Amino acid sequence: MANLTKCNLGYSLKNIPIPTRNAYLKSLIHQTENFIKRIRWRLFWFERHENKDQDIINDESHENFGLKTSNSPPSNAELYNFEGELYNMISNIKFSDHPNDFQEKMAQDLKTLKSGNKVVVEADKTTNLYQVSPEKYKETLLNNITKDYKLGNEDERKLVDDSTRSLASKLGIDDRLEKYSENQCFLTYKDHKENFYTAHPCRLINPAKSDLGNVSKSIIERTVSDIRKKTCVNQWKSTSDVLEWFRSVQNLKKARFIKFDIVEFYPSISSGLLDRALTYAKSITDLTSDEEEIIKLTKRSFLFNGKQCWVKKSEENFDVTMGSLDGAETSELIGVYLLNKITSIIPKEHLGLYRDDGLAIIGNSNGPKMDSIRKKLHATFKREGLKITVDIHDDSVNYLDVELFLNDNSYRPYKKPNDTPLYINAKSNHPPNIIKNIPDMISKRHSSISSTEQHFNDTKQEYDVVTISPSPTKLDRPHPRKEDVQGMSFGSIPP
Repeated sequence: MANLTKCNLGYSLKNIPIPTRNAYLKSLIHQTENFIKRIRWRLFWFERHENKDQDIINDESHENFGLKTSNSPPSNAELYNFEGELYNMISNIKFSDHPNDFQEKMAQDLKTLKSGNKVVVEADKTTNLYQVSPEKYKETLLNNITKDYKLGNEDERKLVDDSTRSLASKLGIDDRLEKYSENQCFLTYKDHKENFYTAHPCRLINPAKSDLGNVSKSIIERTVSDIRKKTCVNQWKSTSDVLEWFRSVQNLKKARFIKFDIVEFYPSISSGLLDRALTYAKSITDLTSDEEEIIKLTKRSFLFNGKQCWVKKSEENFDVTMGSLDGAETSELIGVYLLNKITSIIPKEHLGLYRDDGLAIIGNSNGPKMDSIRKKLHATFKREGLKITVDIHDDSVNYLDVELFLNDNSYRPYKKPNDTPLYINAKSNHPPNIIKNIPDMISKRHSSISSTEQHFNDTKQEYDVVTISPSPTKLDRPHPRKEDVQGMSFGSIPP
């Protein structure tokens, strides 16, 4: 750890600083312009509907996949006075200073970090921050890049842009798509891993993306949703889905947990695996050849570090990147395909998957049976070109942000050992109603993942110091509400 320095600030990075007057005015003018544009467009479409302009009506109903037009809306004489008054309000704004010790601390911390000649790196799944020298960061970044990537060329990029333009033209959205973005890659530290202090494992994030990813995202979301409905597999979207499944699994004798994790899931997804997943999807739901081509084209991605362009080390340019517009959805498509494979080993009612984390409950378990299932899981994933780790747990297991108990079918909150909950400060520049409601939101969340009042009380100390007021607020006592809903509420945080 000699090259890394932990530099926690003691407050959440979600706190909002008070902007300078110039920054505030620029932002306000920009937001006002966007507001006026939306009103102009709304009036434009309204008038065309009133005039029964069928071409315009058909154009409005055309699927744009959330992509915004670059065209400016036409001005309207009826809005002139209204727009002028809006801009006059901005010019007449009066500013006053309100000294704030927390805001001053944030400003000073930011100044210190900027002057420290260090790169500040976020942790992958915790609230921690780390400082590292620029030289060491560049070296680590390059090592992580060259592990899976090779240098690309401009011709390959042009070919992808041309293919994207052709498909976008078919969809009628070619006037809404930008060229492939060149956002720079970066690292986060996996400080929740056991070997962090010796190996410093990292996650390489690639934010460079094509707008066509929005189209692919929409297609995959529809496809996966349909597969889940028709096959009834447990592909979870949140902790509440996991708890609903856990409550439904009853009366399994001599039950044990099996938890598995797909190692480096995104980088390990190959074109062959995606092809097999798409073939499986087409056997369940409708998927056109153009839609399949769009999904595949978005995987021809590029990674940028400085002025260098990199592509995945393989015979073809194929990569499901962390940070891509459809990366999570692609992992879910692969996930439903894998769940279909695993149901030959474990009944689908007792099995579920969240992204790359799987969990199952095995009844009538014994040593040989659990070892046989473990071996079959390894073999199944290996055939798909994936590696997994498999852990067998007797009575309890930590999964996502909950701990599940088989002996009494109960559950309680769980956090990673290296993580510390941080909340926004009451002096953050958030809207007052947001700050006012945070204690209740925290309480409801904590209660919803606590199956009993005892579990609520046992774990509330983990979330005891809540920086939502000038001084930390303590969860000294629960206030029972006796609400018998799915996420039973056992207590509240004093405001």
